[in-house]
Formats: sequence, C-alpha cells, structure tokens
Amino acid sequence: ANLGNFGGAISAVANSRVTFGPGTDVHHNIAAALGGGLYIAAGSSVYARGRLFIRENRAASGGGLFARGGHTEDHEHAPSQDHDADVVFEDGVEVRGNIATNGGGGMHLAGSTVALRGNVTME
Repeated sequence: ANLGNFGGAISAVANSRVTFGPGTDVHHNIAAALGGGLYIAAGSSVYARGRLFIRENRAASGGGLFARGGHTEDHEHAPSQDHDADVVFEDGVEVRGNIATNGGGGMHLAGSTVALRGNVTME
C-alpha cells in the first residue's frame, strides 16, 4: 500500500497528464485527505481505456479518485468532443470497493468534468 495526503498512489499537479494502458491496477492505497487512489489537481488530466482497476482505496474524500477544478487545453488521446474533460474513462474501466469518510467513495469531483464511455463499472 502507498500512503499520502493527496493521492495515495498518484498525485497529478501542475498541468500533468496521466494515461493508463490496459491492465493497470490501482489498489489498496490510502490518502489522509483527498484521492485514495488518484488525486488530479486543476489543469491536470487522466485518461484510461480498457482494463483499469481502481479498487479498495481509502481517503477522507474521493476514495478512488479526487479531481479538483480546471481543465487542460487539450487531450491528445481523448475524443474531440471531450477536450475540456479532466477525467476520461472508456471501455473496461472499473472503480469499485473504494471508501471515503466524507464524500465520493468512488469519485469526488470538485469543479471538474468527467466522461464515462462504454463499459465503465462503478460499484
């Protein structure tokens, strides 16, 4: 398990871009504050397609993922209709079994945009 205040596994800040390929498993991480698995700050983005698992992470808010306001100027991998999305999940992404003591067990969005397409599971 990984431990942190913002993003137990990954903290994306300062206009960062995170792209996950198939078969990525973000699990059993803990954030004391925000984003047990992933913390995405304003201006940063995350894109995932196919078999990304965000599971069994814990945080005060956003057990699986916390995304804080703002947007990037472009997403080179995202479909054209979603240029303003902070979080894009497609085809086979699973967010399950995450826990937040305040809000957003799976995801907590604070002024952010999310696009969920295809076979995306949230439970």
